[in-house]
Parts: sequence; C-alpha cells; structure tokens
Amino acid sequence: MNFAMRHYARLVTAVLLTSCLISPSATACTILSAVAPDGQVWTGNNEDGPLDVPLYLNVFPRTDDTRFGYFTFTYDSPRAGIQGGMNEAGLTYDFNALQQPYPLKDPARRNPYPGGDDAILGHLLASASTTGEVVRFFENYWFTEGFERAQMHVADKHGTLAIISPSGSQVFTREETLVTTNFNAITGNNGSRCWRHPVATRLLAESEAGLATITEVCRRTAQNGDGWGTLYSNVQNLTTSEIWIYPGQKFDQPLKTTLSTLITAGRQSYRIQDLATTLPRSE
Repeated sequence: MNFAMRHYARLVTAVLLTSCLISPSATACTILSAVAPDGQVWTGNNEDGPLDVPLYLNVFPRTDDTRFGYFTFTYDSPRAGIQGGMNEAGLTYDFNALQQPYPLKDPARRNPYPGGDDAILGHLLASASTTGEVVRFFENYWFTEGFERAQMHVADKHGTLAIISPSGSQVFTREETLVTTNFNAITGNNGSRCWRHPVATRLLAESEAGLATITEVCRRTAQNGDGWGTLYSNVQNLTTSEIWIYPGQKFDQPLKTTLSTLITAGRQSYRIQDLATTLPRSE
C-alpha cells in the first residue's frame, strides 16, 4: 500500500477504519460475538495490518460531558483511526473492511453529524449504552466522506448484536452468534471467498462461548503475510468488562485487565506493542 496517499489516509482517519482497510491481503480483520449459556456476552477480534505501524489502547474516563468512560484501539496515533472500543455500559464495536465499495442505501434519509465525521465513533462510546442506540444513530446520521468499503460489528452486554453497513443494518438476537469478516454481510457478497468465516462459525457452533473458545477462534483465524499479519487480538466479556489482549499473536501470554482498572489509571494512551510492561493488570 502507498501510505503517502494523503487523501486516502484522510478518508481512513475520518472514517476510522484503519488497518482493516490497508492490509495488502484485503482480507483482514475477523470479528465475532456470542452469548454463553450463563448469559454472559463475549466478543473477540483479530486486528490485521502492516507489521511496522504503531497501535494504541486509549482510555477515556467519564467526564461531566459524557455518560460513560470507554477505551479505544487506534492505528498510527492515539487520537486518530479508531479501530474499535468498549464502554462502561458494555457496548462495543469494531470494523471489517469490505472488498469493494457499496453505495449508501437511502442517502436522503441521512444527515451529516453536527460534530463532524471525526467525532462520531467517540460520541457513540461516550453516550450510547445499547446496540439499538447505535443502529438508530446511523438511521439518522452518516459519514460525509468514506465508509463505502466497511461494515460495523456492534454488540452489547444484553446480547443484542448488529451489522451496520452502507447497504443497511441487521440486528441479531441473543440466541444467535455473529461472525463478520470482509464480505458484505448484509448483501452476502463474496462470502465464499473468505476462509476465516466458516472456520470461526464452526468453532462457535462446536463449543460454548467463553474465553477459551473466543481465543481459539482468534488463534485459528490469525493471518501472516509478507510484512503484514494479525497485529493483536482482543477478547472482551461485555457482562463483566474483562479484557484480554494478545499482542503479536502471543495467545499463550494473555494480558488481562478490566475497563474499571483502566479507567482508575486515568486518561492514558498505551502503545500496544509495549503492553506487556505498561498495561494496568487485573487478576
């Protein structure tokens, strides 16, 4: 990829789709959500992209102007390129790149967000508590630039899951699992080309949702290429706000924390490549 392409980089930053969009394979990023028999809601993600790019975990405690504290994963800069995140309400989202652009469905219904494109994803984590709120937000607002080649995977601690894309949105019940990769899950286009989707779906069907299962899905769908691959994986229990991070595919060396532990440490940005020595831990 040509990282000197300023306009393309601007779109990536504005739409906050980052490394999922710029993997040389165009098949990066696997996201999954599932509800365990005990009702706990689990999510996991492989973030794929160039190996030499700095990545950050950013923590934002609640302020007088926000409802919730939250964290984000970002690409290249602590304040740009949100890849995903989770808030204190147990709401999370992440993104898949799509292999081709799609026109926005019903563009006349969508308005520019008053705070601008760059404020949208932070606003959602700071203010929304459910998947339904995120779906309704995008029924009224849309990005003024970009977001033609991506879909948003959303989950909350109540077990409501959703896909939001230019082609529309779809909501799933807590009895279902949701796996998204890099084909348009709303239209179904190109699903047969992705080897990771059937692997993840089969593993979730064979085993109950939980830390071991979600981690195994991340392990089995991790990618490696010439100068790119799975940069880190993260597993989240939305019910308990526990977080496990696996930088550099070190699946046998999980770094565990909780959102409350992160927030207690204050507003911080941690370089993901250095988390083994810098991450505030929890047992």
